[in-house]
Amino acid sequence: MRNENFNECSAIHAHTQEFNMQYLVRFLFLLISLVCILGCHQPQSSYAQRVFCDAETVENGKFISQGEFFDHANYQTDEKAFSGNHSVLLQKGREYGMTYHINDVKEGERFIVRVKRHSKTSKGSLEFAGRKIGLCHAATSRAINKKSVGGWDELELNMLIPFGVDSVLIYVRNNKDEPVYFDDLEILRYNTTDPVYKGFQPIKFYLDSLDLAEMVQLREAAVQGEVIDDKTKKEFSCILSYKGEHFSGTIRFKGDWTDHLKSDKWSYRIELDGGKTIMGKRTFSIQHPGTRGFAKEWLLHKLLQREGVLTTMYTFLPVEMNDKALGLYAFEEHFEKQLLESQDRREGVILKFDEELFWEAMLLKNRDNIHHNFPSYEAAYIKPFGKKRLLKSKSLKKQLVLGNNLLEMYRTMNPDIDIYLDVERYAKYLAIVTLTNTHAHSAEWHNQRWYVNPVSAKLEPIVFDLSDDFVSGENENKIFSMLMKMHEHESVSTKEYLHAFVFKNQKFQQRYLAHLERMIGAGYLDSTLKELNSEINEIDLALSQEYPNQRVEKGVLFDNVQKVKQQLPGFKTWLKDKLLLVQPDTANRRQDLHPIISTKLPVKVYEQSNTSYVIENNGGHQVSVFGYKSNESKDTVILTEELKIGVSHWQRNRVELQLNEKASAIYYRIDEAKFTGEADIFKWPVPRSYSPRTALISNLAKNQSDILVIKNGGYRIKKGTHTINELLYIPSGSTLVIDAGTELILNEGGGLLSESPVQIIGSEKLPVVIRSESQYNQGITVLQANGESTLKHVQFQSMNNLSFDGWVLSGGINFYESDVVMDNCTISDGRSEDALNIIRSNFALSSCKIKNSKSDGFDSDFSKGSVVNCTFTDIGNDAVDFSGSKVELKDCELLNIGDKAVSVGEQSILIIKHSTITNATIGVAAKDRSHASLSHLEIADCKYGYVAYTKKSEYGGATIKTEDITLKNVEKEWDIELKSKLIKDGVTIPGTEYSKVTKY
Repeated sequence: MRNENFNECSAIHAHTQEFNMQYLVRFLFLLISLVCILGCHQPQSSYAQRVFCDAETVENGKFISQGEFFDHANYQTDEKAFSGNHSVLLQKGREYGMTYHINDVKEGERFIVRVKRHSKTSKGSLEFAGRKIGLCHAATSRAINKKSVGGWDELELNMLIPFGVDSVLIYVRNNKDEPVYFDDLEILRYNTTDPVYKGFQPIKFYLDSLDLAEMVQLREAAVQGEVIDDKTKKEFSCILSYKGEHFSGTIRFKGDWTDHLKSDKWSYRIELDGGKTIMGKRTFSIQHPGTRGFAKEWLLHKLLQREGVLTTMYTFLPVEMNDKALGLYAFEEHFEKQLLESQDRREGVILKFDEELFWEAMLLKNRDNIHHNFPSYEAAYIKPFGKKRLLKSKSLKKQLVLGNNLLEMYRTMNPDIDIYLDVERYAKYLAIVTLTNTHAHSAEWHNQRWYVNPVSAKLEPIVFDLSDDFVSGENENKIFSMLMKMHEHESVSTKEYLHAFVFKNQKFQQRYLAHLERMIGAGYLDSTLKELNSEINEIDLALSQEYPNQRVEKGVLFDNVQKVKQQLPGFKTWLKDKLLLVQPDTANRRQDLHPIISTKLPVKVYEQSNTSYVIENNGGHQVSVFGYKSNESKDTVILTEELKIGVSHWQRNRVELQLNEKASAIYYRIDEAKFTGEADIFKWPVPRSYSPRTALISNLAKNQSDILVIKNGGYRIKKGTHTINELLYIPSGSTLVIDAGTELILNEGGGLLSESPVQIIGSEKLPVVIRSESQYNQGITVLQANGESTLKHVQFQSMNNLSFDGWVLSGGINFYESDVVMDNCTISDGRSEDALNIIRSNFALSSCKIKNSKSDGFDSDFSKGSVVNCTFTDIGNDAVDFSGSKVELKDCELLNIGDKAVSVGEQSILIIKHSTITNATIGVAAKDRSHASLSHLEIADCKYGYVAYTKKSEYGGATIKTEDITLKNVEKEWDIELKSKLIKDGVTIPGTEYSKVTKY
């Protein structure tokens, strides 16, 4: 079990009723009843009963204290005592003590149990067990405080009595050889389950009691089998209520191991219907706060967010089910596009390695004591989240193929990680893990989640499930010790080496050490905790209602900083002297693959084209492919000659199958295991270890002598006129300079991609001209340049977007995480989705012109900047489109716009001053919690002046504030949708329910 600090007891559930009805009737009944039962439950008054055992008085073989009796008094000792003269001494062979029986417990009662312990190595536990249902059990051996001067610490359990338990046992235990002493057992009994969680609104679930009864049965079967399989994860309909709004959705169990079902709070996955969201999330999980270490996981997520590393939203909410309070739960979002967009990323692909083989092996090991040496990591296929959605979109499918290739580079441990991995963010992530002394649990291959960044064409980690043994106060830093122990062995497993090979990359190592030293430096932790102080206080207060000893452990964090400072010099020495000695074990792998597990998904099939397939054998036996299912007729077709695929033995064995028609499944047989199976077909090519940057880097040397001059580590394009026939690539850590009077002609396939700042400086008389006569040019892109780019007097003509080996961008000119100043630049005849696209950057545009654009003119995503004295004319779609941005637009002219002159969305903040909009469908559109402030603006010849609405439910309505607006020939001044508002000259005009503009 991952975390022994939380309770392993069954959840609160309502009594089942013996009736049978159809699904629709049940659902309608819930819907009608919802109004009646909301808010009817009144909290009970609370009281406490205290039972105490001081281990001092023995009568008839039992301890007696305050009139109560406790078993196992024969282990009383006077060797040590926390108070008085006696305690209980336990060790192997005499493992139980101070046992207390309670025979009248009721569902909903809460117990807080504490005991003092004296142990050299923190052995010995405090335990709680329900006697009627053997599945109810809780134990902890983790102290809630530091040891006192006398060597005593304290254990605590916080228990909520579930349905079906009417008697319990409370006791201390030690089954180890080392002697452990216990003293002063205290039992507090409460008769309330409804604490007040200040600042936290409850989420309420309503299930039909027949469904709830089935979930109880599924849970009991899973606990007996020790694993949560697919049968246990059956979905059930439910109705939810949050902050007065009602939702419909589905609910199921979540998790892999049954620790998710043994606590008094079971773990659930919820998916809402109809695109609705709660706290901006459509799919989310709720689970016991202790599953991830209470406030510790929350703090780690906050640290990651502060550093710009992707992580799941993680918070706490009170939960009620069928009007019964279940207490405080941890709330965590699932891996969907809302996770990305809420953290200023574009919608994209999220990947993981399939874990099924891994968990199958773990189950057989734990349940049947069968040990396997199976290549679960090497054989795991790359699994996308939301596969159906991805395959419906051409652009997302291209991103999926790109991501598969990048993740295959990672799986095969290509040493050039900076061409496929976002080194900066991965370095920050592991620096935070080191700072907090968290184990690298989240970095284990089966816990990794990856965002395929469509702009950078790199993988970004999405970090979750961090807090295993978080900030435990141990002397050894877990990251340091994990790595430094590797060189003690001749070789390490591939899965272990996955951690070491990243550190072998010098760029990663440098960035990791730089971020770690920054984080342990003066002021970092102080300023971070100060910034989070109000949120920390709210979390501490909420947890204290049920878990009085759980809080954000600031002191341990500062202790960890000191320990990292002490151990870092030794770790640096190890990196320099020993890291290269660590090698993966590729020669001595055992081949004893068990037949049961080797038939678990051994065959994978990839669609290379409509009728061409690659079949992969990852198992320990030869596979015979004997047929397929026709995609058109659905008939089974038997091959005239079976296709044999040899044993993999840790190396994936692949063959190609060419058919005369499209197939939807492949049939195969494993003769040795007497197993016949059907393999579905992945609708994408087999992953290959490849990054588009591989080809770009190889092209760089070829282009150096023809076009580029290298001086002082920087690149300069030779002055003159140059034809570019391929993508010119400038690597990071440099600069690119283009001088006045230079002309670049981009032919088909030609373009410029720079990962360094660019300085393109023309003059009014000698502008820099970058143009193309081919619609298939690759445009201009600047990525993560680590410095500001400057463009003055540059003329761009007929730019199209980057489209290179599956790497596709939307702008003819792109700046991503690269600040830019553009002055007196002209962008004309744009052929791409966006003539200019600036993402996650600071920008300043002045005296620029964007004209005759096929689609959008200027698109700013998650950026901050100004647009001053610029003109946008003859734009096919939106002139300017801001998402998640803060922008001031001043003294600008927008003329002949196909759709919206100005569009703001996704919590953007826009200020428009002293500008004119002429001939557009909509003057200004604000959506999705954006705020647009308009003053001294003239809008003419438009259908709508300004509109506000909700496009994405996770955001909500928008606000438009207007002052001194001139309207000429505008059909309708405004259209404001429900939940949005217009503030016109200081007067608030609320939105109406029926809007005509939501289609925009």
